[in-house]
Amino acid sequence: MESFSLVGTVSSPRLPNQECGPPRVDFNLPEKPKGICWTRQSVRHYDGKVIPDKDPAGPPIFWFTVTPLEGAAEGTDRWAVEHDWVSITPLRLDLTDEADLARALALSDTPATKVSGKRRQRRSSSTSSSKSKSSSRGQK
Repeated sequence: MESFSLVGTVSSPRLPNQECGPPRVDFNLPEKPKGICWTRQSVRHYDGKVIPDKDPAGPPIFWFTVTPLEGAAEGTDRWAVEHDWVSITPLRLDLTDEADLARALALSDTPATKVSGKRRQRRSSSTSSSKSKSSSRGQK
């Protein structure tokens, strides 16, 4: 079964809890769709082999083969396409591990520490941001 995947933006409607900017979604289109469903991304584990070969022009090449260790979970984009549904998955672009970033920034005094702190203050509360700006002005 062949399918086609497209990542794009949608102008409307806004998705719940969507930050500023257009919503980002991943579309997966099966060969003969029977409808549309909202999904989450599939995460699968694979087993495979690397098969060495030689390109006709001379350099070595390697073929990677993969075999899924389990089937696609229901409600995922892969499951939807396997069952002839168009899947639409809302995406977020920031995959930053905030906890690890906070630990790394705590270990060093880099400019990123100051930028990161300012961003967090603005997001959490405009009142706390205003207080920290006025107190830092008074200290200079």
